[in-house]
Amino acid sequence: MDTTLVNLLSKQGQMVIALGHDLIMREPGDRIPTVQEYAKRNNASIGTTQSAQAYLQQQGIASFESRGHQGTYLTGLKRDELWRLIHPRNIVGAMPLPYSARYEGIATALSEVFEQAEIPLNLVYIRGANSRLQTLREDRADFVVISALAAEQAYQDSDDISILMNLGTETYVSKHVLVFREAGHEDIEDGMRVGIDRQSLDQSHFTYRVCEGKQVEMVEVGYMQIPVALQRGLIDATIWNRDELHNYNELHVVESREVEANSTNTEACIVTRKDATALTHLLGEFLQVERIQQIQQDVLSGALIPRY
Repeated sequence: MDTTLVNLLSKQGQMVIALGHDLIMREPGDRIPTVQEYAKRNNASIGTTQSAQAYLQQQGIASFESRGHQGTYLTGLKRDELWRLIHPRNIVGAMPLPYSARYEGIATALSEVFEQAEIPLNLVYIRGANSRLQTLREDRADFVVISALAAEQAYQDSDDISILMNLGTETYVSKHVLVFREAGHEDIEDGMRVGIDRQSLDQSHFTYRVCEGKQVEMVEVGYMQIPVALQRGLIDATIWNRDELHNYNELHVVESREVEANSTNTEACIVTRKDATALTHLLGEFLQVERIQQIQQDVLSGALIPRY
């Protein structure tokens, strides 16, 4: 697509952008406003509006059909090309630090799918679902990857987010487990120092659950530093992701019924702002759950080298 054919700072260019923002939320087969309605809505002339529509057709981005008194219909739309025309920057996605193969699989899948769609993507890695959600709400990210459990909790607190898709069981983590510095423990006990990362909605949620009714000291520890804190005796127990505990064989791992009772903490979700309707339409068109799952599984099995 040759976007140099139109000066996007000209009146025609501004009208192309205005039409683009309207059309990207429509589907082929939709009846669209008349040229006169578009012109009035955007304080433009009819001639400028007609030229903008003609430009989109000439570039093969959108096609229109006039049906007389029935109005004008959108008959074709290349949503990815339209997005690249009207969007001033790369799409930004925020996800967990890729410390596990499972997260590397998500990062690789997102990178490949966006690349195939020819949509520029910047992935940023931010510790803690709370921090990622704040980045989303402050418009510093267009979408975030968090667990389904974190998404549900965030939605209960404020309905300004929307779950675009759930990637399925064990796409986020395999499971969370109780981890002790020493063997001989099967549950949290009074007097223990328990590591907690309040930026992690999942980890803090389950930590409070397993400690309910116990006299313990909560010790703030960054999620990635939790195993080291256990090794150094700074804490006695915690909740952590089982996926990477094979690197810490000296630690004592116990599966907890309190954690297993809620499988949503194993499901990865892609979350956007509720008002990001154009982006939601775009991502919904080319992000396919099955494709992301397959790429993640290929990374987990070693069939695909992570690339992100």
